[in-house]
Amino acid sequence: MTISQISSPTIIAEVEDIRAIFLPGKGDTLYVTFSEMSTRFSANRFWGDNLFLQHGLAALGIVANGPNWFPQNTMLRMLEAVSHKLHGGAHRRIVTYGFSMGAYAALKYGSRLGAEVCVAFCPQISINPAEVSSFDKRFSSHFDAVRHQGMRICAGDLARNNYIIFDPHLRQDASHARQISALGNTTSILSPLSGHHSIRMISGTGIALPFLQTFVGDEKRPALVARRILREGRRRWDGYWMMVADHLAKRGLTRASVSASRKAAEIAPHNTDCWLTLAASLLHAKEFEEAKALVARLESHQKYSNNRWFNIALAYRSASMPSDAAHAFHLELRRRPRDVKLLTHCLSSMLDANLHQNNAERFDALTKQLLENDLKEPNHWVAVSKLLRKAGRVQFSAQALEKAAVAIDLP
Repeated sequence: MTISQISSPTIIAEVEDIRAIFLPGKGDTLYVTFSEMSTRFSANRFWGDNLFLQHGLAALGIVANGPNWFPQNTMLRMLEAVSHKLHGGAHRRIVTYGFSMGAYAALKYGSRLGAEVCVAFCPQISINPAEVSSFDKRFSSHFDAVRHQGMRICAGDLARNNYIIFDPHLRQDASHARQISALGNTTSILSPLSGHHSIRMISGTGIALPFLQTFVGDEKRPALVARRILREGRRRWDGYWMMVADHLAKRGLTRASVSASRKAAEIAPHNTDCWLTLAASLLHAKEFEEAKALVARLESHQKYSNNRWFNIALAYRSASMPSDAAHAFHLELRRRPRDVKLLTHCLSSMLDANLHQNNAERFDALTKQLLENDLKEPNHWVAVSKLLRKAGRVQFSAQALEKAAVAIDLP
């Protein structure tokens, strides 16, 4: 019987909002993967399944139905339910593997799984605000004081060898990585200018298998080889070139930024984000004719990431083109219509372009939308009040000051 005939993923356990899916395969290594926060139950699919199906490798996918961060009590019952697949079978070695929330779990349950190796992309040591809010609040809303008791990763949780991949320029991820590394038995693999989604360097560039197998073969210096493979993947990944472009533009290296943006668009010509990045780079480089033609072509596109139109708006603003900046802020509002600071930026640009008079109806509608928010930052509301007073919206200005007063009085 061939691998293709037997390799069919099967749900073997389900405990509360966590599911286990087993994929038979060749070799003596069992890869245990943990899903990321955006994953939802979908039949017998699990995080990373395409890679293991394609190469006929054995895998156990632990899937959370949402951003639950794999609570300990639920996971202990799950590990008991799947123990027959972990011990006493044909697999000599267990490797845990995950990204972000999944990377947290790959580290947290490495020892309990008997894992020899853990490969963790951008993990958290915890999402408990009491433990991490001083440097990371991105995931605090998913913390559950009851379910997440004892969630912080400890030295005794870890696999025998742990490899943490992260962008050292991303403060939150770097802070988590430093604290995890302090536990021992860890090796950091730096991936500059890859952001939080550094996993895409391997998942979207065809290097995932050689990267993972670096850690399970006879390689004496696996981290060194892994870094080499990551560098190759970075060069093939459009996301890396977009981050390079943004990085260069912030440092005033506008021509180099344009070159990096063109490289991203060349790698992924169907990715709207690449072209929006190029448009922003062209604006910073004062190549206004090409930039505006590109912006006009992209306006109708619906598939793009947050902040791409925002970056274009900021580039227009720095070029003293407030009307174009206001228009770009409006386009970003399609994605984030309730964002307080985005609304404020938009109103500010409209004021600079005299659109508070020429398009008063739109200005007032956005102002009302802004004042419906409950942002707890008094200084921001004071700034909004000044902006609205300058625009001649005295009543709205007073409402913003009231919000500032309420925010100050909060316990």
